Amino acid sequence: QRRDFLRPDDFPEGSGSLPRELKRLDERPRSELDQAELERLNRLAVEVAFADSIRKIYVQGWRPTMIVFGLVGLVIAALFWWIIRDRPAIHPHVSDEETQLIESGRPQSASNPHGRVVSVPIVPILKSRNVWLMSLSQFGVNIGWVFLLPWMPRYLVEVHDVPAVDRAFLLFLPPAIGWSGMLGGGFLSDAVVARFGLRWGRRLPWLVSRFVAAIAYTVCIFEPNLVTVMVAFCIVALCTDIGTSSGWACNQ
Repeated sequence: QRRDFLRPDDFPEGSGSLPRELKRLDERPRSELDQAELERLNRLAVEVAFADSIRKIYVQGWRPTMIVFGLVGLVIAALFWWIIRDRPAIHPHVSDEETQLIESGRPQSASNPHGRVVSVPIVPILKSRNVWLMSLSQFGVNIGWVFLLPWMPRYLVEVHDVPAVDRAFLLFLPPAIGWSGMLGGGFLSDAVVARFGLRWGRRLPWLVSRFVAAIAYTVCIFEPNLVTVMVAFCIVALCTDIGTSSGWACNQ
């Protein structure tokens, strides 16, 4: 039902004070509001009038999520500052035996990790074929992530009409599965390096994982049903994160 003004009985008892933005928009004549402001006014009014129903879908809003993420980030930053050192030999909790074990595990062809860069080698960087190829590869990987994270919610709504509650679980699956790939990628990279040497030990996990992810995306074109695309999205996330360890080891 459309009204030109909001009335106190529009809102349930105990809904508390109205948002300042809602009050500000409601005090202005409707003729002065543009389309975006009218839509904002209606949305705020609906959120207040049906607070319990809205909260079941959107919980308490986006602010608590950002607060939790921020606090977790501060804890991780503190742990990083407390634990991480430039190299194991200068860490107070690493014994001499551990240092020798770490050093003995480095491939003979690896560069010296204890050097110091005097200035940024801009010209060698620009002339490096490896730098350009790795940058191009990272660009392609991020195109895949752009769909998998920001665009996937819109895709599930517009193409498959997935309800909000089910959509939340589906959006959770690929990053969760990719997380396991991130943990396993380091072990895989070390195993491949031990088997094929440093060069192909870095190349193979990166190349194979990216081709498998590309094939999974291609399958979505020919079999666009929801189950198939979700399996494909999970494969993309898993393969992308499995190969990330070897990629960043190469960059370093």
